[in-house]
Amino acid sequence: MFKFLPPPRGIFVSTELIFHDKMDDRLKATLFRLMSTAWSSPTRTSPPLTVFDLARLAQLSPHAVRESLAKLHAEYAALSVHNLGDGRLTLSFAEWLYPPTYRQMDMAARPAG
Repeated sequence: MFKFLPPPRGIFVSTELIFHDKMDDRLKATLFRLMSTAWSSPTRTSPPLTVFDLARLAQLSPHAVRESLAKLHAEYAALSVHNLGDGRLTLSFAEWLYPPTYRQMDMAARPAG
């Protein structure tokens, strides 16, 4: 079972996301919770999680999580879902979700090559 550790300083998000006029607030709240899984990753990728782990974190049913993931991927290009084939998946979050200064810090933290 996944033990969620909340981000120690919060998460950094772009104003583009905060004021996105087409994404409803409930979906934004879900996205913020999902993004918090990747707070320590320089590649904006979550650790391997099950849909049930994500459901507990997002406070949604597994079905609602799947719907949210599909919508965030297809309609907003906010994330990619990578199925690991063992019931777990990882989420990779789009660069546009993060503020420009955070993107620069992110790039500096990545290994060269």
